[in-house]
Amino acid sequence: YEQIYVPPGCGQGFQTLVDDTELFYQVSSFYSPDHGAGFRYDDPAFAVEWPLEVTAISDKDRSWPPFSWEDVA
Repeated sequence: YEQIYVPPGCGQGFQTLVDDTELFYQVSSFYSPDHGAGFRYDDPAFAVEWPLEVTAISDKDRSWPPFSWEDVA
C-alpha cells in the first residue's frame, strides 16, 4: 500500500495506470455536497500531462467550470 497526505483546501487528482485499481481515501470532515469545489482534469490553466488517455470520468468531474483565480477564496 502507498499513501499521500493532501491538506484541507488543496486540490488533488489521480489516474490509475493498471486495471482493477482500488482507491481508498479518508477525509477530515463529513461530506457536504453544498461545499464541493473542483476543476476539470483537462483545464488548460494547469496543463496536466496525464500518462494515459482519460477513458472514464464522472459527470460531476466533467462539469466543473474553467479555473479562475477570482473564484479562489
